[in-house]
Amino acid sequence: MGFISFSPTYGLIGVQATTQIVIVSDDNLVRCGVRVGPYKGLKDLEQARIALQRNDIEYMRLGQPRTKDLGLS
Repeated sequence: MGFISFSPTYGLIGVQATTQIVIVSDDNLVRCGVRVGPYKGLKDLEQARIALQRNDIEYMRLGQPRTKDLGLS
């Protein structure tokens, strides 16, 4: 299995994104995805989420916010 990641760029909706390609050698299968982030805080994350929703782009959030991002530190 191979993995290729391209340099982050800003898309047309102002969200920083990285295109990722995974090649599964057993089946010669290619999977593509786009990763956005990482973000410095919840405010930046929320702005990106709103931009994706306004443009009808489906997304899946991975990971959990750190305690200090929630103001609980």
